[in-house]
Amino acid sequence: MRYFLATATLVFSLATNAAESGYIAPITEFGAPDLQGIWSISTQTNLERAQRFGDELVISEEEALRIEAMYQAGMAVSNQPSDPDREAPSAGQNVGGYNTFWMDPGDRLAMVDGEIRTLLLTRQMGNYPTQTWGVPIMKRRWIVAILTMARK
Repeated sequence: MRYFLATATLVFSLATNAAESGYIAPITEFGAPDLQGIWSISTQTNLERAQRFGDELVISEEEALRIEAMYQAGMAVSNQPSDPDREAPSAGQNVGGYNTFWMDPGDRLAMVDGEIRTLLLTRQMGNYPTQTWGVPIMKRRWIVAILTMARK
């Protein structure tokens, strides 16, 4: 309920600000908001805070530049052509995933209100909230499943 109220308040305030500024949002021929175009949400900032940042919400520009430089160096190595004469990997060896040509993980860290963030979530803890509401339901299902199997 809190999230719904927060979202409703945000939408209302954005709509009010747009109305006050005289901005008229573009609409499609069907009357819906026009969201056409190229959108990118690529960023090097994690959704949850990495352990290396501890409890830091923001980092300095120097730290961000260091992280971005390390990332760009890794991408440069990853984008090198593969050696066609290399040996086949050993059985069971991790061969990796798609090469980075096909992905766009971004090359910058996210900036919010002029600060470089260590995470995209807004919780102070830096991680997803623990979902406990379903635990009793799952415990009951496991107990029923175990009892059912024991009877067979």
